[in-house]
Amino acid sequence: MNDSTMRLVTKEEAELILDCGAHPVAHKFLQQQGAAEKTFSLRLGKGKHSGLVGLIEPPEWAELTPIYEWIKCNEPEDHLDDLVEKLIPLMPDSPRILGLSDKDSTTLHRLQNKGFLNTALFHHPLLEGLTKPGVEVVQAAISATDNGACHAPSDSPLYDVIIGRHILEHTWDTQPFLQNLVSMLSDEGVALLEVPDNEKAFKDAQHTIIWEEHSLYFTQATLSGLLQEYGMQVEQIIRYPMALEDILVAVLRKSPGLADGTKPLEEDATKEKDSLKSVTEQAELVAHFQQRFTPMKQFFHEKLRAYRAQYGDIAILGAGHLGAAFVNYYALGDVIDVVIDDDPNKQGMFMPGSHLPIIDSSKLRDGRYRFCLLTCNPWNNDKIAERNRAFIENGGVFLSIFQPELWS
Repeated sequence: MNDSTMRLVTKEEAELILDCGAHPVAHKFLQQQGAAEKTFSLRLGKGKHSGLVGLIEPPEWAELTPIYEWIKCNEPEDHLDDLVEKLIPLMPDSPRILGLSDKDSTTLHRLQNKGFLNTALFHHPLLEGLTKPGVEVVQAAISATDNGACHAPSDSPLYDVIIGRHILEHTWDTQPFLQNLVSMLSDEGVALLEVPDNEKAFKDAQHTIIWEEHSLYFTQATLSGLLQEYGMQVEQIIRYPMALEDILVAVLRKSPGLADGTKPLEEDATKEKDSLKSVTEQAELVAHFQQRFTPMKQFFHEKLRAYRAQYGDIAILGAGHLGAAFVNYYALGDVIDVVIDDDPNKQGMFMPGSHLPIIDSSKLRDGRYRFCLLTCNPWNNDKIAERNRAFIENGGVFLSIFQPELWS
């Protein structure tokens, strides 16, 4: 009998909180405006026990593999020097160090410059022949199971340090991923798992965080709870403030007697009380995020129609997944005319979902577009304004979708 219960990728039973509809993968740009595209249901759920937010039945990882070799996924790195300095005192002598994906290469390079030369990137037969395996493939390889039983995904010796930046939120089968990660860690080893913190997005109702590639949406409380669930001792969580979403780095060790992922038989009463408080606070955040979806959609429709009447054709800057989410989830394709992006690979192509044309920023200077929405990380807004000073001096207006309060 089929189980129709809704579940997160952690296998936890979930309740539906938001149905964004069916949308294509955000990096599968179209070469022809009317081309057919495959869509996937994007439904956001909340774990009934943990309060963890995640996608219900997200696209399988193989569907997320880029079809263009030039697709990039850049993560913030300004904090890595500090992170390495915090990591070094936690490591045993002469450590074997493993990075889980190519996203960890720059961290490994920093450690090598400090004299820690015994480093490697995770390898698995599933990754062979791939020039630059993305995290969607790497997480699948780490999560590999044998007849349903978790096992170490490679025959490599145990590692004293394991680093995984921005991969946990991409997991498609989270339990074996974490259990196999534990199986690769030495008894005295330390693991670092870095994820985006979605608390600001929940508070500010930034629905563009929903992305087919992110199966899980953490806050500090739900990150800590999940990791402890599967045999990891959370020594600390380091927070690095960012403009759009903070970065959380969990510093982990094996929990004695819990390497198989089972829960302890007894829990400290204080921790249980704190956990219940965290779940309640999480529920309030998520309820606000859920309730603001329709009003935010109406808000942007009304504002853009008014600006269209005042300024004429409307452009948005940024053909990344945030821009795609903004246009597609709020159904704004009929009030936006063009997408600006200076990646030459994207120019002349069309956005997934909305089929809006992508052009370069030189078109902002010819006077046709006088109003442009910024859909990229607010961290870069000043740089964008400086590069496009001629647009502003000619009366053009930039507004960020992440600062709607400036529109009132």
